[in-house]
Amino acid sequence: MVERYSGTESVFEKTLDLVTNFLAVFPKIAELENMKTFELYIFLLIGRFKRISAKELLKLLSISKANLSLTLNSLREKGLLFEERDPQDRRIVLIELSVRGKNLYEKFLSSFEKISESVIKQLSVIEKRNIEEGFELIHQLSKKVSEELLKEGLK
Repeated sequence: MVERYSGTESVFEKTLDLVTNFLAVFPKIAELENMKTFELYIFLLIGRFKRISAKELLKLLSISKANLSLTLNSLREKGLLFEERDPQDRRIVLIELSVRGKNLYEKFLSSFEKISESVIKQLSVIEKRNIEEGFELIHQLSKKVSEELLKEGLK
């Protein structure tokens, strides 16, 4: 029998608190606040990857094609993205942020950087290193768990 980790609830609560605390101090950007959750996720992923296919977005988010299509249409109608055929494989449609979308994404990154800097400047060198190592460990573990769950079909 697999032993259950007793800190699961605490990890969940701390993760939720981290996101909630971050959102509470994040500067108000009306265009982002008015987005639905999947619109924001997809917008941020497109910004992060610069160019991405719908297939890659589906794999990253594990959402239905219909939900992705509706979300992409909404973002396109808001003038935040555009799509074009991949020159190497015309079957693939690549999605990118429009100039307006890139400006909004840069505004988001700038706000994120200001928040991060205000927190980081309060930390010692050791605390900074511990946080960096902790985030890297969490990132690697989340990738591993996600890959294993997808492989096993448990999602």
